Amino acid sequence: MIIRYLNPRYDTIFKMLLENNEFAQELISVIIGREIVELIAEPQEKSAFKIDILKVVVYRKDYRAKIKTTDKNGKELIETVRIEMQKSSISPHIDRFREYIGAEYAKPDKVEVDKGGNETKTYLPIISLFFIERTFNKSLPAVLGVGKKYFDVLDNRKEYTGKPDKYVELLTHEAYFIQLNKLPEHFKEKHKVLELFMGKIIDNEEIFMEIEIDKAVYMNSIIGRALFELAGKIGDKHTVEQVKIERKMIQTVNSNYYQKELILKQRLEILKNKQAIQQSKQELQQNKQELQQNKQELQQSKQEIQQKDQALINSVKAMLKTGMSLEEIQAITQLPLEMIKTIK
Repeated sequence: MIIRYLNPRYDTIFKMLLENNEFAQELISVIIGREIVELIAEPQEKSAFKIDILKVVVYRKDYRAKIKTTDKNGKELIETVRIEMQKSSISPHIDRFREYIGAEYAKPDKVEVDKGGNETKTYLPIISLFFIERTFNKSLPAVLGVGKKYFDVLDNRKEYTGKPDKYVELLTHEAYFIQLNKLPEHFKEKHKVLELFMGKIIDNEEIFMEIEIDKAVYMNSIIGRALFELAGKIGDKHTVEQVKIERKMIQTVNSNYYQKELILKQRLEILKNKQAIQQSKQELQQNKQELQQNKQELQQSKQEIQQKDQALINSVKAMLKTGMSLEEIQAITQLPLEMIKTIK
């Protein structure tokens, strides 16, 4: 069966999806590759829209999650972590992403005050997810995971397989980068939840998508229930209008972004040309200096030859004064006989 639904790449719809805790839990589990047994959305959910050449649309959402893990002995453990999610419609916006991550590191997850007024702050490990619509690096996988690895620097960087340290865990974090435009059309069964972002666009405004899904799956799966919610919102004029407004904003940002990118490329090309011209001038000046040096060396060589010729002529004159014959002088100097005759 074919299901028509709202495009979840727009923040308005993406936010709607994440409010479906069941879908959010499945989506995050698929990306991080571990089972989430409990997912709680933090109340400080924020959505930010900025129109500026150097700013992009960024949507953010935080969760507190309990993740099922195993230790090196295969023992099952439950780890509590904070999951911070950011979504950009254009490309990785480094300063905003770093600013938000920095704020997350600085923010304690729990503050307890004893009777004496002393505070005890508790922090959780962080896992970052970055959803980026624009493909920013074709060489990277569509869904890239960057994990943490312990190794002993002084022992040939041998991997450390002991128990992770709580301080190290709190001062480092794993991250995942999802390039939505690079996602394949079809996924393995365990990754099916991502297919919701890869429906076929069916309108010029790119607001509506279609996807083919088995009726049984549609009725009895997490992705089916999420699709049901998005399909039901097609007739909601308020939601559709919000998406259209967002689309116009993104177009403005895209236009400014690409204009800025074009200007930067042009400036870079001009700079390269200026550098090439400057290099050519330097090479030309160097060639002039080399040519001048060659002229000086040639002039010096001429003078040396003239001095040697004059010395030889003086020798011939001296020999003639002693009464030596022309043949004797030729044998000594190796000069042509006709040339010797011209010397007086």
